[in-house]
Amino acid sequence: MPASPGDALARARKAYQDFFALWNDADEDIPILKQSSKGIRRTAASLTPIPRAILRSVRQFDTLGPKGLIMATKSAISWEDFLAAGEEGQRWEYVDGEVEFMSPVYLRHQAMLFVLIARFAEYRKQHPEWLCFPGDATFTMASGNLRCPDLSIVHASRFPEGKVPDAKADFPPDIVFEIISSGDTASQMARKRKDYQESGVIQVWIDPQRRLVEVVYPDRPSQYIEESQLLAIDKLPGFSLDLHAVFSV
Repeated sequence: MPASPGDALARARKAYQDFFALWNDADEDIPILKQSSKGIRRTAASLTPIPRAILRSVRQFDTLGPKGLIMATKSAISWEDFLAAGEEGQRWEYVDGEVEFMSPVYLRHQAMLFVLIARFAEYRKQHPEWLCFPGDATFTMASGNLRCPDLSIVHASRFPEGKVPDAKADFPPDIVFEIISSGDTASQMARKRKDYQESGVIQVWIDPQRRLVEVVYPDRPSQYIEESQLLAIDKLPGFSLDLHAVFSV
């Protein structure tokens, strides 16, 4: 029976790892290694430097081979390494062992997010037990992935003594709002949805182009809400959102 694509990939990966193991253990004075090292340096000198962010967006690298060659490995990431993964002004998440950079967002995306934040600021006056975290706030999913939803809603009781830590949350949010951008790929959104679903998170997906909202509960079919309707979420008593105010931005 012919080998499956998965078997072929596993053999290729093992061969790749075996090659670099031999390379690492080899005597650097062997003529062929000296010659290859010079060739690598000449090639590297002729190339435009690749920004660290681009390398990290392909895969999280944590092992260097001989002569500076990079070996890719998938492993857990510390909070410190996660913070150092990108540059100022960038946004990134840690997904399935890789640092994944997110596309820059458009002005309308941010304007819509501001409407959401303003609504929750009003809601918290009557319900201070609910906390709102926009943008880069980082939460840990059941899978171990680190996600940064556009807007996260968390009950204060989930934090020890109700105090918000000066770090990431080691748990997922109760509710997330995601504003779909043109730069979001179907694959990225599918993986994000799966992460939220497996973590028991209520998902609110806002589609600016279709002017439609999808609410995904962990235990029931999705609900679709049009611009002319009010958005209500079962877990938030007394909360409603005028979608026309969101889409009219």
